[in-house]
Amino acid sequence: MVTDKGRYTRVAVALHWIMAVAFFLMLGSGLYLEFVPNIEQALKFNLYQWHKSLGVLLLMAFVLRLGWRLFHKPPALPESIKGLERKAAHAGHWGLYAFMIIMPFSGWLMVSSSVYGLPTVVFGWFTWPHIPNLTGNKGVSDLAHEVHETGAYLFILLILGHIAAVIKHAIVDKHNLLPRMWFSVLLLFMLALPKPAGATDYVISSENSFIKFGGTHAGKEFEGTFENWDGNISFDKNDLENSNVYIVIHPKSAKTGDKMYDGTLPTADWFDVKNHPDATFQSSSFSDLGDGRYKVGGTLMIKNIKEPLNFVFTLADLEDGSVLAESAFAIDRMAYDLGLKSDPKAEWVGRVVNIQLQVRAIPAVTP
Repeated sequence: MVTDKGRYTRVAVALHWIMAVAFFLMLGSGLYLEFVPNIEQALKFNLYQWHKSLGVLLLMAFVLRLGWRLFHKPPALPESIKGLERKAAHAGHWGLYAFMIIMPFSGWLMVSSSVYGLPTVVFGWFTWPHIPNLTGNKGVSDLAHEVHETGAYLFILLILGHIAAVIKHAIVDKHNLLPRMWFSVLLLFMLALPKPAGATDYVISSENSFIKFGGTHAGKEFEGTFENWDGNISFDKNDLENSNVYIVIHPKSAKTGDKMYDGTLPTADWFDVKNHPDATFQSSSFSDLGDGRYKVGGTLMIKNIKEPLNFVFTLADLEDGSVLAESAFAIDRMAYDLGLKSDPKAEWVGRVVNIQLQVRAIPAVTP
C-alpha cells in the first residue's frame, strides 16, 4: 500500500536502501578485483568472499522485494511526467529489477561451476549451496562469467541513469522525489560497523579434508576413515594465545572397507556409539616451531574419557586463499577403553592407533 503522503512503505524503503548500498559494495569490490593489480593475497580472498556473500544476500533480498512489490502498489509519478519520459522511467525500473536477478544469479552459476568447488559461506553465518551437478563445467562457467562481467557494466549504466533522472527531476523539473524514498543514515551506519579484530574464523572444506586412522590386527595393517566430522577453527599466526580449535568426530561413521571391522567398531567394547555418539578434541595451547610448523596441546575425549593430547602440524597458505593443515600422530587405544574387554593385552589389535589428518579451510567472512 501507499502512504497518504505519497511515499513508499517502510519495508519498500528499507529494502531499496539496503540493496542499493549492497549493490554499490558488490560492484565496487568487483571492479577493484578486476582492475587493481597486485592485490595482497589475503585481501583479495576476503574481497572475493565479501563479493559472493553480498550476491547471496542480494538474491534473497530481491525475491523479498519483488514479492513485496507485487502486492504493494508504489506511489504514482507526478502528472507532469508524461509520454516517453514516463515510459522510460518504467522501463528503467524494470531494467534495474532484471539486473538485480541477473547479477547475483550469474555469480551463483560461476561459483557452482568452478573447478575449485569451494563453499560459499555467507559472512560466516551459513553455507549457501551450489547449483547441483555443475562443478567443473567449463562451458557454464565461461558463459556465466561473460554474462556477469558484461552485465556489471550495463547495470552500472542503468544505475547512473537512475541517479541522473532523480537529479533532473529535482533540479530541472522541480519534482523532489527523494522524500518518497527517505531512509535512516544512522541505521545504515550501524549495520556497517565492523566487528572487533581477533583470530580469524575458518570454515572447513569437507571435500578436501579427512581424518584417517590405522593400526594392526592379527599382524596385518588396516586403515580407515571417519566420514562424518566437523569443527570450529579460529586461528591467527600472530595471536596464538587467542587461537582455538574444537573438532567433533562421530565414531559411528568410521569405515575401513572390511565388514567385520565396520561391524565391530560401533559396539560397546569399542566406540560404544549408542552411549557415546561423539568424540571431541579441544585445543588449549599453540606454539610456533618455525618453518610453518606448530604444536597444539589439548584434550581428546573418547567414550567420555579425557586424555591430554599434543601433536605437531604443518600449515600452508594455498593460492586460492585457503589454508592446509596436515599432521600425523599416534594415540593409545587402551587409554580410551577401546577393546579392553575383548583384547586387554593387545594380542590381536595393536594398542597404538595412528592418526593422519588433513584439514583444508577457508577464512569465514564476517561483517
